[in-house]
Amino acid sequence: MIAKRKQTLKIKKEDKPCTVGEYVKNDTWQISLLDAKEFDKIEDGEYLSDEPDEGKKFLVLFFEVENISSEDDYFNYFFHGKLFRRL
Repeated sequence: MIAKRKQTLKIKKEDKPCTVGEYVKNDTWQISLLDAKEFDKIEDGEYLSDEPDEGKKFLVLFFEVENISSEDDYFNYFFHGKLFRRL
């Protein structure tokens, strides 16, 4: 069973966006942006094929996530991503 803990991250208006290679962290997680790539189409050749709206592209971000706490935990990209938003 995975323990659920309430986590908060205080964001200051003067914080600057992170760039590739930099990281953000709180008491539990350290997240590094490794790369960002644009795609005109995303497909796996068998099940998925998707194209963005006209004039748009997909932006795919590649992250490394490290648990820096002493407790086991599961990182949910859809939930925890909100905790690490930078202004």
